[in-house]
Parts: sequence; C-alpha cells; structure tokens
Amino acid sequence: MSDFLKQFHLTSLQHQPHILPPEREIEEEELITILKVEKLSSPVLFHYLKHRRIDSEVAQSFCKEVTFELYKKKYYAIGFKNDANGYELRNQFFKGSSQPKDITTIENKAQKLVVFEGFFDFLSYQTIYKNSECLTEDFLILNSLSFLNKAKPLLKNYNQVHLFLDRDTKGQNCTLELLSLGSHIQDESNLYKHNKDLNEWLMHFGLPKKQSMQKSHSSSQAATVSDIKQPG
Repeated sequence: MSDFLKQFHLTSLQHQPHILPPEREIEEEELITILKVEKLSSPVLFHYLKHRRIDSEVAQSFCKEVTFELYKKKYYAIGFKNDANGYELRNQFFKGSSQPKDITTIENKAQKLVVFEGFFDFLSYQTIYKNSECLTEDFLILNSLSFLNKAKPLLKNYNQVHLFLDRDTKGQNCTLELLSLGSHIQDESNLYKHNKDLNEWLMHFGLPKKQSMQKSHSSSQAATVSDIKQPG
C-alpha cells in the first residue's frame, strides 16, 4: 500500500480504490498524523459521498474533512470521529484510521440503541431517515469488530437494541454473539440480506435488477428510501 500512497498526492485522484491490507493496518495507522480538521467541503469528497448515496447534509452533520500525513505526503479524507478523538478516514482510494482507534457513541437520551459496524452504514441509516420526525435513538458505531466485547456492556442499558452488522461471516457471527445477550436485541440485517451491508443495499436500492448487479449508481433511476419502515 505504501507504493500506492506515494503516488497519490493531495490533489491527484487518478488511481483505483485501495484498501489497507488487514495485516498491515496497525502499522499503517500508527504512521498517520492528523494535520487539519475542518468542515466537509471538498467537491471530490462530496462526489464520493454521492457515489455511496449518502446525503450531503447528513455527512456534514457527522463528518469532517481531515487532512493527514502519511509517508511524508499529505492526503485528505472524510473523517468520522470516535470516542477517543481518533478518526476513521475514507476517500475513494483510501480506507484507514488514525490513532487512537475506538468505538463511536452518539447519545440522545433514548431507550433504543442502533448498532452499526462501520460509519458508512450509520450515514446510510441517517440518510434513509433524514426526514423522520421521530428519529430519537442512541447510536453505536463499532468502527471495528475487535471492539465487540467493549460494546457488550452498553447494550444492557437499553430496552431495545437493533443490529445492522455486515452480512459476511464475521459480521453474522458477531450478530449471533450479541443476540445471545438478551431478547431485547434484534437483528435487522435481513433488510439487506442480498448485500454485504446497509450502505451497499442503499447504493442498489431502486435500481433495475440488471443495473444493480452491475453496481450501477445512476441517481436518475433511483427510488427514494425515506418511507422505509423504521426498526422497532
């Protein structure tokens, strides 16, 4: 990944998307230095959000534009803050995070908790229910399944817990583990049972089947999702 990043300058967006290899994630993250955190405003980042079908106002409410240094070069990304003041960092070509890494909790003094694996699923949920007048819930974004045990005690504080974890093997295993903690915990992932996660489902929602399979994201043929039933 380092060779890729050395070619990717702050204003150059010519390469294919790149994901941090899991075995190198900690090594890379320890080298990230946050240089600046400001209001999300980059047209390039908003274009990426549009591609992921995230509402721009939702993104501005929960995310920042973060400039960081890695391998002595500057990059910028969408930043989602965690409870330890670190950031999850995403752009079209980069997936990583700064230290310290932690969960993100958003409290609204509610009795219902909604749990997500990653922050793009959380942003997807906020996009879906943007116009809802009764969206009074607390939110927990794990940012990594390695924080599952840390999250477990938090679930005991709520009357209802709704899980929106990934549909891959690791995500479903974690879902089963959390469901065993009590009947007040519900798995909502059946909504996107044919997709990896909620954001992938949102990206394909309303598209003709052929286009969805080809991962087309044409907004002109996309249906709205504002009327999807809220869990619970």
